[in-house]
Amino acid sequence: HHDGHWTARLAQLMFDEWGELGRPPRIVDLGCGRGALVEELDRFHLPIAGIDGSGLVEHTLGAKGLHADLTESRELGSVSSCQGDKAAGIWCRWLHGLGSADWAFALDVLQDIPRARVR
Repeated sequence: HHDGHWTARLAQLMFDEWGELGRPPRIVDLGCGRGALVEELDRFHLPIAGIDGSGLVEHTLGAKGLHADLTESRELGSVSSCQGDKAAGIWCRWLHGLGSADWAFALDVLQDIPRARVR
């Protein structure tokens, strides 16, 4: 859904953020699908991880991918509180225990949220 030029411009924005923060910005792609954006920004050596409800993400992204259904509050809660299963452990290690990301992307996510949860 995005081209190399768009990704390069996004990477430049993240490098500008790096300069302002004095450290690399922590980036998460929510609903990342197979992880294309994560892979592309990782090529720029930016710290990014992807979360998706499809188990495919852990196969395509390895340690940078997290399988969690973000429409289920209990799964999101276990991930954000750093307690529970393997997914929570991966998430917390990736964030180095800081418990937050500086940037979160959610491209093409709204159409996948069940209507009952949007009301």
